[in-house]
Order: sequence, then C-alpha cells, then structure tokens
Amino acid sequence: MYLTEFMFPDDGREFDFILRIQRTCYDSYYPFKVLSKIGFSRIDFEPVTILYGGNGCGKTTALNVIAQKLGLSRQTPFNRSNFLRTI
Repeated sequence: MYLTEFMFPDDGREFDFILRIQRTCYDSYYPFKVLSKIGFSRIDFEPVTILYGGNGCGKTTALNVIAQKLGLSRQTPFNRSNFLRTI
C-alpha cells in the first residue's frame, strides 16, 4: 500500500468529537490534541519519508492514527480498539 498524503483532523474537528464522547470507557483523550496542538495536519509522502523528532512529539501517534484509519492489522492493543474509527 502506498500513500501520497494523509490528512489528520484539525483542532476544531477533534474538539467536536471530544464533546460527543461518553467518558465511561476511556480514561484519557489520547491521541486527541497530540498532533493538532502542534499544528500537524498533513503528511505528504515521498518514496522515502522519515519522521523524526524528540520524545513525545507525536511520531508514533501519527503512525498509529494512519494504521488505524487504513485498517491495518497489527498485534498491538492500540489497533484492537475502535477508539479512532470515527476521526
């Protein structure tokens, strides 16, 4: 599978979604506000794309969101939830 770009939800869209969440099954809002708070809204992919940055800047979060939206099957607990299917 090859992607040319990927768009992440902006701050407003995340906020609207958070207002609709019933807080009975989640104890945090992860991954909301991780990427939007730094203005990260789009990745344009090249033949080789490198994500780099310090600890906690959102590299793994971005990859997890992309994997979830593409429906990729992995063995991690993150991808066995339906938390991100609506964003």
